[in-house]
Amino acid sequence: MGERITGAKFAIASSTCDLIPNRRRYATLLRLQPITVDNPYAKQLLGEMLKFTSTQRMYLPPLPGDSETILANAILFDGLIQIRLEDLLMSTRHASLSLVGWRIFGSIVRTIMVRAGESEVKMRTSLPIE
Repeated sequence: MGERITGAKFAIASSTCDLIPNRRRYATLLRLQPITVDNPYAKQLLGEMLKFTSTQRMYLPPLPGDSETILANAILFDGLIQIRLEDLLMSTRHASLSLVGWRIFGSIVRTIMVRAGESEVKMRTSLPIE
């Protein structure tokens, strides 16, 4: 909010049912990062994403309209962006995840945002309940 970002692509992290006009005021976006042939870390990044060892990125194939130098795209999980729903509804849609892709994406988002590691469980169970 407050900064217009142009020349970039984003994944919509909000559920489709929340993108209906008047249901929500804002949607959540995650930035896409193209992985290009000239990136010296391309092989490493692709390996991490395809093995699901990265909690920072998720693999996306090249999107329609991407240049031939783009090997893949990465959804970046660091840095949530909000957009007014009416602005999002006027944006250009480049592609959609398949059902399997959406489920993998949702699982990764939940794992990153609300994972309950051992320290999290210990902290939350030690709080007094009021």
